[in-house]
Amino acid sequence: MQNFKIQLNHIYIFLSIFFIISSLFGHNNNSYLFNSKIEIIVLNLLFIFANLNSPNDNTFLKIYLSYFLIYLINIYFIPFNGYISHSILREVPLLELNNNINNLSLHFILLFFLIRIIFINSENFLNKSVDKKKLYHLIKAISLLTLISLILKILIEYFNYKFYFSSIFSVLLSLDKLLVISTILVIIFWRKLNFSHKSLCILIILICISVDFLSKSKSSIFYFSLILIICFFYIKKEIYINFKLFLFGIVMFIFSISAYYLALNPIDAVKDMNDLINIFFSFIYRISFFEFYLDKNSLEVYENVISLSYNLKAFIDKITPSFDIYGYALMKNQLHYLFHYFDGTDYSGVVSEQSTLFAISNRIFGYYFIFYYVSVLYLFKFFYSKIHFLSADKKIIIQVSTFVLFINWLDGFGLDQFLMITFYYAIFLFILFFISNIFNKVLK
Repeated sequence: MQNFKIQLNHIYIFLSIFFIISSLFGHNNNSYLFNSKIEIIVLNLLFIFANLNSPNDNTFLKIYLSYFLIYLINIYFIPFNGYISHSILREVPLLELNNNINNLSLHFILLFFLIRIIFINSENFLNKSVDKKKLYHLIKAISLLTLISLILKILIEYFNYKFYFSSIFSVLLSLDKLLVISTILVIIFWRKLNFSHKSLCILIILICISVDFLSKSKSSIFYFSLILIICFFYIKKEIYINFKLFLFGIVMFIFSISAYYLALNPIDAVKDMNDLINIFFSFIYRISFFEFYLDKNSLEVYENVISLSYNLKAFIDKITPSFDIYGYALMKNQLHYLFHYFDGTDYSGVVSEQSTLFAISNRIFGYYFIFYYVSVLYLFKFFYSKIHFLSADKKIIIQVSTFVLFINWLDGFGLDQFLMITFYYAIFLFILFFISNIFNKVLK
């Protein structure tokens, strides 16, 4: 058993075959997918084709295929008792269900081919020599920024102290960015770091997760797991799952669900197996990407918000310091407000709605969505391959950060959200590298 290993793409293929067989034997007959058997089978066949034709050295494709598997898993869980259907709750019109699935298939396979073509022979910089002193100064820089971020958080949240650029700095130096960089440093450069620098990076990771968890948020746990997966895909060309890695994945999955639950609930609220099942389906509901896609691609109530004009105005509002030009909330927040307002339910707060990349590109760009995909992918290509003036350690950080932005784009929380995060990430990395360069000159 311990010597057993299987390629990750083969696991995806076996799962798709299982989904196809389940569909053929009527798995979806007791759900609103009862008349979508052919469309679901075609979608799974395209997923199998993509896995069979995915080169091992294309990390973007590894991430994309792993991400899209969640759509197929969501489709499989819809008929289960205990699953809370997002589409049923939102009263999504299902007359165009099969057209929506076919549209999803089209977007999936075209984006697959574009990623395969655009990122062919895109090298990473793992084999380049890294200057240890520059690497250590980079860790000092991220440590300084972590300290500044914590001080800002304490001043703003506990002392209600705000200054002109406080909101901008709190976003620029957010814990998620610090978590990303510190995780990259400790995972990618593990063998090049001494004990003190490893400990410092791990301390920053623990601080970011703890502060986030204490604020009753669940995002840092998932974010950390996500960065581990990205680093793993980045390091390994061929991904094989052995027994130890399988056990590690199970432990991380259980840990993530537990953290997701405990962030908002006491542990003594779990009384029996039914409670555990409800927790599991609650987690599955949060990653119902297929149903999020159906919702945002179908309901007319979102029409004025899922638009290019709205997204660009919201983006401009979020990058202007301490004032708004248009007074537009981010699309992800406005969608949540819109639905509750439309439903006659009182709503306040900044809860967000996921739209998915495919719904956004279809509703905003229509038949021209492929030009949008090409433009964004070439932007990623520039970040990943075309920045030659930096040292190897900084290039690696930019490359892995590009994968983080790529996943944010796939999430589809809004074109405005993607532009804002990309904008702030670029400034954050500039600040990080600038401070690191100062340390290089001063602390020789």
